Amino acid sequence: MSGSLQHIDGAKTNRPPRLTHQNTQKETTVSDLLQAKWRISDQAIANAVADETVILHLGNGTYYGLDPIGAKLWAALEAGERPAAICPALLDIYDVTPERLEADLRELLADLAANDLVEPA
Repeated sequence: MSGSLQHIDGAKTNRPPRLTHQNTQKETTVSDLLQAKWRISDQAIANAVADETVILHLGNGTYYGLDPIGAKLWAALEAGERPAAICPALLDIYDVTPERLEADLRELLADLAANDLVEPA
């Protein structure tokens, strides 16, 4: 179980791999990440390739790749779903505990936000 965001070889990056998600009002708690509404950044375009997703950040030219779990999360975010809504379906597909799944999704959401690919809606 992973759900990782990976820079595609040859892609440039000048950002740290992970940042704590915060907004100007208050620090967002980890559990809030799964319950929050997210939107895809205007700087991100994505394309599904087999069961994975490739994302291009238009602002910095960096390509990112999402594994099948990450691709399912991305599709849910594109559809306007809260991340927590896809947890039951993922638990039916993957042999993982709910705690591990939620931790992986939180980490992926933080990575997506840190790389300006998604933002709170």
